[in-house]
Amino acid sequence: MDHNNNKNHEQMDDTFQSENIRRNNENMNSDDKHDEPNSLMQDRDAMEVVSEDPYIGKEFNSAEEARTFYNSYAFRLGFSIRKASQYKARKQDGMMTSMLLTCSKEGQSKVRDYDKRSSTTTPGQVTPTKEFLHKRSGCKALMRVKMIKESKWVVTRFIEEHNHDLIASPTKTRFLRSHRSISNEQKQVIQLLRDQNISTSQIMSYIAARDGGSQNINFAMKDLSNEIVRYEKEEEEEFKTTDGESSLWSLNPIEKQAREIYTKVIFSDFKKHLRDATGFGVIELEQYKLYQTTLLENIYTLKQRSCSYKVAIEVETEKVCCNCKQFEFTGILCPHALRVMQHVGMNFIPTRYILKRWTKYAKKGMEDGKLKLTSSCGSSNGTAHWYDSLNFKVQQFIYEGSKNLEAYELACHKIDAAI
Repeated sequence: MDHNNNKNHEQMDDTFQSENIRRNNENMNSDDKHDEPNSLMQDRDAMEVVSEDPYIGKEFNSAEEARTFYNSYAFRLGFSIRKASQYKARKQDGMMTSMLLTCSKEGQSKVRDYDKRSSTTTPGQVTPTKEFLHKRSGCKALMRVKMIKESKWVVTRFIEEHNHDLIASPTKTRFLRSHRSISNEQKQVIQLLRDQNISTSQIMSYIAARDGGSQNINFAMKDLSNEIVRYEKEEEEEFKTTDGESSLWSLNPIEKQAREIYTKVIFSDFKKHLRDATGFGVIELEQYKLYQTTLLENIYTLKQRSCSYKVAIEVETEKVCCNCKQFEFTGILCPHALRVMQHVGMNFIPTRYILKRWTKYAKKGMEDGKLKLTSSCGSSNGTAHWYDSLNFKVQQFIYEGSKNLEAYELACHKIDAAI
């Protein structure tokens, strides 16, 4: 039986390797090889493109853009980063206005319990103690950015020097925490293969073979396992969402619409926003274009300070924008926008403000992925889509063919006949 299992695994490895070699040869001989999509390599290329060093005065359009830039710079030099601190301004309703990014080795490692009790260990004690590595060395390298105006961030402090060795090899740098990531395209592949009951190790082998080797993967087996656990939790939450219906707080049609499209968790947040919207008054600055919302009297709380927000709205194009920028951060319309929408009679959520990932149908596109992959024969990237579509089918074929010796021999016969 073990001999058969070994043969099955060898057959799978041969299949992966042969498919990968065939794909590489096709790419080398293709005139359009640069047009074929490979999100993993694109992510790594984007990371390596950053050749400019940080400097005081450099500007960014957002804090996330600044973090991405510094992380790309860190990948090129061979170190990892982390967000050490951030400052949120009370006058701007808790909006982040500054951020400090440091080397991951900044500070000192905490003293573990085994260090404290090492001197009191009895001579006869045989219980093994887990040893923790001290990864921090007090490195001073950092980059601080500050928001100088809306959608404009600037570097106010930069220290370049490190007090430790840097990792020169990109194949090793990819294992540092800030550089480990699973692309959206890879997540889709993982979910589709998981739905076919493909094991974690087989999924890892498949992605490695498809992307030209494990050195091209920016995540470890542990990251893959965590992604699968997260996916399974989403499956459970999705079941809970479809099991029963949330209660309505008001008679507002927009709340009923939200209940129909959002998951229970997101709908609960939206319902709170809708309730908070009743505490705001509306001042018209420009009819059907610009409004100002202010908190009504006698409802000020520690969390809701006396702040006003401007909301720009276009009824005809169904556009609404609040300067609190809450939608940009959470993906849910803020109470100020909802209040103005109600004021002008817009009693529905425009499609552009319904993020698919917050809806009950977020996974529908994933479930239809196989059909979508095979429907792109007319596109310039058809070859890559055909390759992925065939690989999904092959995975199921391998799974069924490795159940027993008879299935294995039949699968081999079918493969030989097809080739």
